[in-house]
Amino acid sequence: MSQENGLDFDTVIGDAAYSGKENIQLAKDQDLKIVAKLNPSITQGFRKDEDKFDFNKDADMFVCPAGHLAIRKTRQGRKKVGKNQVNIYYFDVEKCKTCPLKNGCYKQGSKGQIVL
Repeated sequence: MSQENGLDFDTVIGDAAYSGKENIQLAKDQDLKIVAKLNPSITQGFRKDEDKFDFNKDADMFVCPAGHLAIRKTRQGRKKVGKNQVNIYYFDVEKCKTCPLKNGCYKQGSKGQIVL
């Protein structure tokens, strides 16, 4: 909006709301710098420590607290429509049903998916 009004700038300063994925991509596309604290959901996440899933960079998949690797990953949501897309990771539901750590993780009838 400011650029449409003729203002020329190379840096945007804002609060944590400015550090969202879409704003970071927009700034990159327009060769702008963003000076903003990262949103706590990015730096700390929303999960409790005991519920955290680890990310296996080599497999590009999450690993559950019991050590099981996700078996499939999909993206949900449409690109550039106001909301960020989310990754959905699927785990082997048969392993989940018998897992000793299933409480708080597996829900009866679940398809073994988790949104991260």
